[in-house]
Amino acid sequence: MISRKEIKIAASMACADFWRLEEQVRTLEKAKVDILHCDIMDGNFVPNFSLFPDFVTTLKENASIPVEVHMQIVNPERFIETFIDAGADSICFHIETIHNVHRIIQQIKLYGIRVGVSLNPSTHPAVVEYVLSEVDFLTVMAVDPGFYGQTFIPEVLEKIEYLSNIIHTKGHSIDIEVDGNMNVENARKCISAGANIIVAGTSSIFRATGNLEQLTNEFREAISA
Repeated sequence: MISRKEIKIAASMACADFWRLEEQVRTLEKAKVDILHCDIMDGNFVPNFSLFPDFVTTLKENASIPVEVHMQIVNPERFIETFIDAGADSICFHIETIHNVHRIIQQIKLYGIRVGVSLNPSTHPAVVEYVLSEVDFLTVMAVDPGFYGQTFIPEVLEKIEYLSNIIHTKGHSIDIEVDGNMNVENARKCISAGANIIVAGTSSIFRATGNLEQLTNEFREAISA
């Protein structure tokens, strides 16, 4: 039986209220959120734009929570140093966007931060098997990247289970993060399949109504049960 890792919450900062950003960061700290997850979109790999290096810098300078950069962009290697300088504590890039995967992993590791690889829902999980010894985490997209509020794709559960089994069989210590429509029901399913980091956005903690701290605490309790 595969032992379950500690469940962590990564707050999706693109879903935050930017007019109340400092207040919400303080609230997330109080609620003991584990990661501040920043989606970087370039309008090419995905059709939208979202967040920029200055936003990462603002978070890093004002928050005690580690900042994770999720690069949903083409040619991510061009911007590694930019986001390192901005203060990223971890960076993940989409394996669909690059051919020299080993090179970019090593480029990120030179800076002593955590490195991850992201997979779209339609990408077969076998494509990351050859880099499992080099990465710290995998980010599995449960929706097609680029838009918020999409429907959860249940087929990703098989992908998570596949990756969890491979990681366990090969003796690696790799986190599996899931991103996309992570309400309580979907998050629980992903955790049962082997995930241990849940990216929480408008489906869970950043709701239009409700108290952010209370919603975060309730979400953590519900998915950790």
